[in-house]
Amino acid sequence: VLLLSAILSALSCVQQMPGISSTAENRTDRNGSAGLPAHYRSWWCSHASPCRRRAAELPGCDLCSTCWPGSLLLQFRISVSRPVLAMRAPEKLYALVLRCSADELQLPLEQAEAETALAELVARSDGWASALATWRAFSSNREGLPRSFRATGKRAGRKAAHLSSNGIAEAMGESLANVQGWVVDLHEFDLEVVVHLNDDHLVVCLPLLERGTSQTAHFAMPGLSQPVAWAMARSVEPVPGELVVDPMCGSGIVLFEAAQCWQGACYIGFDQDRGQLDRSIKNLQNLSPEIAQSLSFAFGDACHLPLAGASVDAIVCDLPFGKQHGSEAGNVLLYPAAVAEFWRVLRPDGGRAVLLTNQANSVKLAEALLSGEHGHWSVLCRRKMLLGHMESVLFVAKALSAATEELTMAKDSVRLPWEDRNTGRRRWAAMKAVLRRPMRVVTAGKKCNRLIRSQTVCIKKKK
Repeated sequence: VLLLSAILSALSCVQQMPGISSTAENRTDRNGSAGLPAHYRSWWCSHASPCRRRAAELPGCDLCSTCWPGSLLLQFRISVSRPVLAMRAPEKLYALVLRCSADELQLPLEQAEAETALAELVARSDGWASALATWRAFSSNREGLPRSFRATGKRAGRKAAHLSSNGIAEAMGESLANVQGWVVDLHEFDLEVVVHLNDDHLVVCLPLLERGTSQTAHFAMPGLSQPVAWAMARSVEPVPGELVVDPMCGSGIVLFEAAQCWQGACYIGFDQDRGQLDRSIKNLQNLSPEIAQSLSFAFGDACHLPLAGASVDAIVCDLPFGKQHGSEAGNVLLYPAAVAEFWRVLRPDGGRAVLLTNQANSVKLAEALLSGEHGHWSVLCRRKMLLGHMESVLFVAKALSAATEELTMAKDSVRLPWEDRNTGRRRWAAMKAVLRRPMRVVTAGKKCNRLIRSQTVCIKKKK
């Protein structure tokens, strides 16, 4: 068993790896209290390529293998649960009951018989004792549990094409009820058993921790690419108490990315297209109340914002390229007017602006920032990047007090100031992951309760 400092070092490496699973034997820590009952812990990581590169950095790593494309299973010695509970990057944590090669399975050709045989194999596995001990250790109120459960089947590939996911789940429910004595309950279950079967592996696991609903990966009304929106927010890096404004918010994606990763600030989006504001409101409904309460949207003209001078800490704006909205000819007047208004509302000597445009309009934006006629700016970075197949430029600028400093314009760059010089955009997802809140314990009947709440909201709307 590694020392605590070594364990923390290992977990700091694992924090870059989304998705995991874990299993092990009963253990207690040296203080005599029940730690995570673990001798070996198996981390099931999605995105196998970056995980494999980092596997060599994990102290005590005993196994590194691929469960299936896009995932990786790592095993190393660990005996404490607190660092595990503090992890932010993984999507889920599982206690591993059983893992075996799909080639080892000798299943009958008839569907019902094959599903029953698979369920019997899983139900009589030797891994249940350690997996259940691990499951109970993640919550103080699980003594004597589970009494009820539900099984979820996930089948993919050709080798077991004659099986169905629902059929596996039904057979698992019957077998586990007979072997373990648990009651099948699809609604108020204590425990969920997940069975993954594909052409490479059979994996059976128990959900322990999950990503909370406070972060949304996909929005109903799409807009700017979410990785680019997150990079814009990261370039501003709001702190609690600050006011961040998007004067042309569209679907609100930049503000949503900022609010989810940098909580405590206040975010306001303006747009003079009411259809775009409706899209923002629909996306806002996907966020948890704790995040949504920091966001507001209102009708407003980016060139005449209903805000007092020097009242805003940061501005983020995806300016119109003249393709879907406006025109390149119209941008000749729009860009200078917008830049002047941004400078008016930003706090002098500290107000930040992150502005995105395409390559064709970048000269217009650079001239507006550097002329001195539309406010006084120091352009810290001009980062070239691709939006799909379109070349674009991200400007990072700072508002200056009138004539206090010389106006400056940074040269074109392929990196933002906070980016890693070697990996650049490839590291954005990992950097975003560690800004998330720690995972939370999976609660009993979670999926059913969420469905019931959703149905209740729909009923109220109909009334």
